[in-house]
Amino acid sequence: MRSRTPARLLPYLVGLLVAAVGAACSDPPTAPTPVLISDTFTGTVAPAGLDAKSFVVTYQADYSDASVRITAINTVANATPLTITLGVGFGIVAADGSCARDPNFSSAAAVIGQELTATGVFLNGTYCIQVFDAGTLTEPVAYALTINHY
Repeated sequence: MRSRTPARLLPYLVGLLVAAVGAACSDPPTAPTPVLISDTFTGTVAPAGLDAKSFVVTYQADYSDASVRITAINTVANATPLTITLGVGFGIVAADGSCARDPNFSSAAAVIGQELTATGVFLNGTYCIQVFDAGTLTEPVAYALTINHY
């Protein structure tokens, strides 16, 4: 009976290594864990007017959610807090730089503190949020809002 020397085992070991590497490469990659990002914006809206802000979604592995919450509405003239509603909606930035609001992801009557969510819509890119008067304003108002996205 012949004993196997290390030199004779080398082809077997190389074969096992190639098989192990091949098996490891066939596993699908693991998607990165999404990281929540909060963007805070302020602006003003005049009666019958609108204001838009853009934000960037960086998550590339799959479509993700986003939400918006108006956190304050005050008169521009003297900063008096108001409890009226404003319109708010998600959109895409158009070629001319304006915000093309999607009516499917909009509310004409968002109240302070209400979270509005668009589920499974956003994928790596630049989007916008549009705040607009839906007929409730009698004077210009200042607003603050927070957008949460991945």
